[in-house]
Amino acid sequence: MRFILSDGQKRFWFIASIFLAITSFLIFKWQDNNYSQAQKHLQEQANAKALSEAQRESAVIDKTLRRIMSQTEQVAHDLNTGVITRETLEKHLYNTQYMDADIEEIGVAFAPYQWDASIRLHGIAYTLQGRNIVLRKLDSVHDYTDKGVSWYEQTIGSQSPNWIAPTRLESSETQVAIYAVPFKLPNATQTSGIIYAAYALDKLNNLLAKLKLGETDYGYILSAQNELLAHPNHDYFKNPKEFVAPSVPKITTEIPAIGGSLVVISEIQMENPIETRNALIGTGLALGLAIFFLTVAASQFIKNSSHRSWLISILFSLALLCATTFVLKLVDQFPDYKSLDVTQIPTKLALKELVEAQNRKALTQGKTLPVTVPTGIMVQSITFLSEKDLRVAGYVWQRYTKGVHDNLVRGFNIPESNGFEATEIFHEKQGDSEIISWNFHTVIHVEYDSNFFPFDSENLSIPFASKDFYGNVLLVPDIDAYPLIMPTSIPGLRQNLVIHRWNIKSSVFGYAPRTYKARFGIDSKIESIDLPELNLTISSKKNITGFFVTYLLPIGVVLMLLFLTLFLFHRDQNGNFDGLRVITACGSFNLVVIFSQVDLRKALGTRSIVYLEYFHFTAYIAILVVVVCATIFMRTNKNVLLGDLVIYYVKRFFWPVIFSVIFTFTINTFI
Repeated sequence: MRFILSDGQKRFWFIASIFLAITSFLIFKWQDNNYSQAQKHLQEQANAKALSEAQRESAVIDKTLRRIMSQTEQVAHDLNTGVITRETLEKHLYNTQYMDADIEEIGVAFAPYQWDASIRLHGIAYTLQGRNIVLRKLDSVHDYTDKGVSWYEQTIGSQSPNWIAPTRLESSETQVAIYAVPFKLPNATQTSGIIYAAYALDKLNNLLAKLKLGETDYGYILSAQNELLAHPNHDYFKNPKEFVAPSVPKITTEIPAIGGSLVVISEIQMENPIETRNALIGTGLALGLAIFFLTVAASQFIKNSSHRSWLISILFSLALLCATTFVLKLVDQFPDYKSLDVTQIPTKLALKELVEAQNRKALTQGKTLPVTVPTGIMVQSITFLSEKDLRVAGYVWQRYTKGVHDNLVRGFNIPESNGFEATEIFHEKQGDSEIISWNFHTVIHVEYDSNFFPFDSENLSIPFASKDFYGNVLLVPDIDAYPLIMPTSIPGLRQNLVIHRWNIKSSVFGYAPRTYKARFGIDSKIESIDLPELNLTISSKKNITGFFVTYLLPIGVVLMLLFLTLFLFHRDQNGNFDGLRVITACGSFNLVVIFSQVDLRKALGTRSIVYLEYFHFTAYIAILVVVVCATIFMRTNKNVLLGDLVIYYVKRFFWPVIFSVIFTFTINTFI
């Protein structure tokens, strides 16, 4: 059966298609330009903030290092002029160390026979060890004039002040940068020795942590020789030679004191990922419509009307399929995480500010200051016992200090969990510290919204509380135990941890307010109830591939079989059609869809309708349509065009309508 358009109709559809294609393309360009401008503005804002922070912190670092340089040069100058004598040198070095906590070690190393003609070497240094200042005799440790002792060799060789490449102090294994200055005693004919001051690089890391950057931004410090001095990743800090500068745009500010630089890696911080996702969806759909209408316009040159109708049907279906896939890809790329009432701790500075805020709150309320207990967490496994019950296992360690935590009950709890057990596996005293480690496992019930299944995105929050419930204890993350604590580095989780059918995107330490509304019968011991609980929050989203194969593949097969069934609608020589066979087949297809949906709802255990179920509903409608077509075709005579006309249009509109329905409920669900 052929339906031929007149020349006027062809001309109308051609002009309409061209007009709609141009309109769609203009909308695409407008939306694309708006999105590009918005992204450019966000990047400029991020860069401006990063530059401002980098300049501020560079000035602080430069001021600190210049103070150390000035003090070291002053000691050298006083030795040159005789203000400091041999008798007062040791006391002067001690006072300089005592007055400046930023100096890790300050010392003097005399050149051979310059201290005394009968003594080859003489050198002393005052080193900061904990809260004590310890005297160290350099000449009794090793021959500092040997090759390889860079702080002495380079300074004597250059005869000028130098910042020496990072090295480790022999007294404490602390990694330091050393500023060394040569000096010449009065009446001396050659350089008498050097004065040096060591600055601990972990102090640079502490200054680096004060950078107020975006969630995924970070900074690092390079020397004049491009050697790594500080980095938020402690592994790089311990092994600087392993560091390779990332090949991404950077913001660099100079630190004139050392000729080095502070480098910041800044990325766009999306204020609202969902708005960004929707803007991209609109842009992509406009471009898709432009391409589709251009193709429809071109199809008008196909003379065979049947071929033209099939071409338009196929193109329209493909356009809708691509549009739906595009939307779902963006939904997967920009997940909508449920916000939690948790104060995130992505940096040392954030932790310091939170502790200070709790101290101020306690003083304002006339309460005692909370006692902080450094607590490390390492989750080893997360297993689904059911769709909403998770078994969590891992390790927790705590560090107690003598004189601070003497009266505290050791241990921890995981509130709001079932079957919590913790087994002590390690207990050791290290100086004034006591370190205890436990292996734990528990079951946590998670209530999450499954309406978007399988495009779920969830924040799993695991709370940790002190076992000393009334002890006014604030657990704080043991930040120094992790190479990085920014969310994208996934701290607190075993490397390559896999959660079945979920992809872990980030994790972060944080604090959530306690929800207790009772005094537990003891009015005099309720201070701890006002303290927030330490949480490890894990952000993850479903791995959609497995779910699509499990639940959508049967639906796709059923729809394809239904479509092929339409091509079996033929009458025999007597003009009869056995529609009961088609209806029986549709009944079998219906059972496949029903079992798939029942299995889905049983797995999710939800009362609401989830996104994936709309595919089942679409399949039900398609089955019903084919049954109705079979009934009409079976009840009409071969001389009546109604049956043939119905099948003609149903064949061509089958996939366009199916994909229109899928696209409509996809847009309605996610936008």
